[in-house]
Amino acid sequence: MFRIEDRYIIEIAKQKSFSKAAEKLYIAQPSLSRYIINLEDK
Repeated sequence: MFRIEDRYIIEIAKQKSFSKAAEKLYIAQPSLSRYIINLEDK
């Protein structure tokens, strides 16, 4: 079973678009982008 964060990364890879991934995940695109930025900072 995937954590929600893993699902974010998987959906971005599938859709090849932050906007489309955010739409599929039912979250705002800026929130998804912020999550990835924070992940990269770690």
